[in-house]
Amino acid sequence: MAWDRAWAFVSTAVSRLHLSVPIGTPLPPPPPPEVGWLESFGGVALAATTAAASLVVGTAAFLWWQHGSSDERAGDIGGGDGGGSVVENVAMAFEAARMRLAWKRDFERPDSAEFILFDDAAAGTDALGGSRESLRVEPTAATASSDDPGGAGTGAEPPRRIRAATLEKCVQQMCHAEFSRPALVNDVLMVHRHFTTSRELMDLLKRRFHACDGGFVKALFPGLSGGSGISGGSGGGKGAGDKSERLRAVKRRVVNVLKSWVLLHWTDFEDEPALLAQLRAFLRVVGREDEALRAEAVQVENAMAANIEHAARRQTVRDEALCPKVLLPSAKKAMEWVDRFNCLSSAAERQGACEELVCFLVDELSAEELARQLTLIESLLYQRIRCGECLGQAWTRKEKERRAPNLLAAIRRFNEVSGLCLACVLRSGEDAKRRAAAVKKWVGVGTHLLSLHNYSGVMAVVAALEGSAIHRLKKTWAHVGSDTKAAYQRLVDVMNPQTNYKAYRDHLRSCGKIDAGIPYVGMYLTDLIFIEEGNPDTVGAKLVNFDKWSKVARSVRELLRFQQVLYSLRPEPRLRDLLGGDLSFVLLGEEEAYQLSLRYEPRK
Repeated sequence: MAWDRAWAFVSTAVSRLHLSVPIGTPLPPPPPPEVGWLESFGGVALAATTAAASLVVGTAAFLWWQHGSSDERAGDIGGGDGGGSVVENVAMAFEAARMRLAWKRDFERPDSAEFILFDDAAAGTDALGGSRESLRVEPTAATASSDDPGGAGTGAEPPRRIRAATLEKCVQQMCHAEFSRPALVNDVLMVHRHFTTSRELMDLLKRRFHACDGGFVKALFPGLSGGSGISGGSGGGKGAGDKSERLRAVKRRVVNVLKSWVLLHWTDFEDEPALLAQLRAFLRVVGREDEALRAEAVQVENAMAANIEHAARRQTVRDEALCPKVLLPSAKKAMEWVDRFNCLSSAAERQGACEELVCFLVDELSAEELARQLTLIESLLYQRIRCGECLGQAWTRKEKERRAPNLLAAIRRFNEVSGLCLACVLRSGEDAKRRAAAVKKWVGVGTHLLSLHNYSGVMAVVAALEGSAIHRLKKTWAHVGSDTKAAYQRLVDVMNPQTNYKAYRDHLRSCGKIDAGIPYVGMYLTDLIFIEEGNPDTVGAKLVNFDKWSKVARSVRELLRFQQVLYSLRPEPRLRDLLGGDLSFVLLGEEEAYQLSLRYEPRK
């Protein structure tokens, strides 16, 4: 009835305007409405439908403005580009809210054996001779099964190392609100490409971030809760405020993981431009959160800019003003010969200059400078090795040249240095004293390589001198002085492969964090093969074996530990061209080297 009276009043007003009847003129009262209950109910239904339609249109407009007007938010969560029609953007907003709730369920599953396994065993010593304590993490409040405020304990418990888990559980533990797991974060970022892809890991981190946006309404209207999708106002009480803070902490953990990824493994983004674009779009979404998260996002962007600038002006040595002077031969004719040799283009011409090259290396160039220049060449190759090249035995696969080009280049360089040492001794001629002088020279080179922490070069020298073609030359070794033999024995002891290279590993531990160095790659590749073939990739049907991948990560980290420090040495372009070019013309094959050795000192 109220609706009928309102309609009659509006009709009267319109009639007055149309008939130009003065406002003060009384009109006859309207006839009593003669409508039944069905018509009355229809009017109410019409009003309710109109109000609901208005609400839907208003909601759609708001969702279109909030989700559709932002390419980053719509594309980042819903998978679209945010530039479709109103209907498409509204549908995408509802889909994004539904996905957030699904992700929330995935990440907050209980810590049951179906999803995660912990290893509570006491720290011990693993097969590689390293302490397992380095694999453990900080103490957790870890009766917790999830990020639910009601599921976390408050008492301090012994740290629990993750043995196996699903990817969702792994990401949840990496971004836990109550504790941090830097070891797990570093390990996953280093070796994740063996059990997932970089883009899938990025998607999981984004999902963990958006899963904190609360229930369906909060997920649908993230802008109504202070920009973070989390409301912890006074109306929710202390428990609601605690939950809000925990969820904000999870979001900060996600951003911190991304910051570690950018700082420690920038090459992942260099190799995949699409991954970098994905990160930038997500940071724009994070930038619309609260002040603390905006500051974290700015730090990640600053780290990205610094890495891009560093890559543009990447150096191979430190400030040359701090580098020692190059020790060139005193005779001008020696460097003039180097200039002439570098101008030789044909293999036949270089082959004819083999004896002159050996004389220059043995007689003219000092052992210290030879070690410096060899180190600079090897350091450049070592700096280029990527983490992914060390995973999955990529250097042994069919597509090894594509999957591990830099690692293979370093291996080939090791063989070239070892072959150069062998050639210098055996190409010195019939005179045993002359061969002994070459041995003395390369022992001196090895000693300087050891002082430079170039263990790859030391092992190359030891491998050449310990090879049967030189080791059997008793007359040659008889002319080697006792001091040289003692220095050589020290090199052999340091690189002794017995007890799993224990002496070498101890020597590595003595190196400071600020020391430049080049590790012996062969030992780490052996470790990686041992770990990967001796441990399964998964535990059960679907749990990733993080116990295995933490060991792989530790070996890779040890292999690449010197990449952040540059040598304070000055390169000499002419010597670099001489020693870093094609040396195949002077190298000897295994059979050819042994036949030369037999010719010098036949078997008795």
